[in-house]
Amino acid sequence: MTNEEAFQISAKHLLKQGRRAIVKGNCSYRTPHGAMCAIGVLIPDDEYNPDFENMWVSNIYSKVSTLAPLDLTMLDRLQDIHDNSAPYEWRSELAEAACEFGFDEGFLAPDSVLN
Repeated sequence: MTNEEAFQISAKHLLKQGRRAIVKGNCSYRTPHGAMCAIGVLIPDDEYNPDFENMWVSNIYSKVSTLAPLDLTMLDRLQDIHDNSAPYEWRSELAEAACEFGFDEGFLAPDSVLN
């Protein structure tokens, strides 16, 4: 998967989910109720480890086959958007990040369908 593909998967997931993945007040890669953060959605089920929780993506990305080849700065940015921006800000934050990384942000237009 390319950086842009990973970005789009993550961004579309966040916008569809519409809420943070939180357990006991802390952002999580995955929650018991099925919510996933911007990075959690990129981790295959068979590679997810509950020990990843409460770790930054920089501490886990080399342990996950789908994350290891991706740009860590981009992954950090996605994690930051999930963890530190309100869900109503995500679309504009993601569009700004897409521009920063040279990605097409057309799929983030307010009237776009998130398939």
